[in-house]
Amino acid sequence: METQDPLRIVVADNDRDSADTLSALLQTVGHEVHTGYDGVDALELCCSCSPDVMVLDIAMPNLDGNRVAREIRRMEEREDTLLIALSGYADEEHRLASMEAGFDYYVAKPAKLLTLTSLFAKRQSTAGDDCRRRRAVSPPRCQDEVRGKYPRAIAVSYGTISQSKGQWVILAGPETWCAEIGKGATKEEAWADAVAKLKP
Repeated sequence: METQDPLRIVVADNDRDSADTLSALLQTVGHEVHTGYDGVDALELCCSCSPDVMVLDIAMPNLDGNRVAREIRRMEEREDTLLIALSGYADEEHRLASMEAGFDYYVAKPAKLLTLTSLFAKRQSTAGDDCRRRRAVSPPRCQDEVRGKYPRAIAVSYGTISQSKGQWVILAGPETWCAEIGKGATKEEAWADAVAKLKP
């Protein structure tokens, strides 16, 4: 198998055996892998470890893979993350739904290691250094300030995780994942509102 640069990868699947097996396979070829078992885990890992690639099962409970993909595509700091959908459905309808949600590729289960690594290589060959530099850019000041206290803070839009009346809310909490600390008409205002709530 052709050698690749090590990538930081998130694997999320509510089938724990499948998630753990795929994670172990990816580790054997030199990648850094973080494993989650539902959609909330996937979003949390996306925020905390800044992955190059996320491999997400479509049929996860609570937050399915398509909803997770939509949230990630709203994050400017994650615009270059490669999203790969895993699904037990091989039909065109499911594939199109996932692509519309923001996935780059759709892979039917069981995923073969060679298939995934070929997709990684394709992205690496086209991404170049510019994408890597963009991914390394620091988030806005308000976001930094909030994450100084809540490292796992993440902005999500109304109608997904939160039922707030604002368009955007900030979810945070180093232990839980449900503390609402800010909301606003735009994502930027939500982060600013969160900063205001942090001050004594």
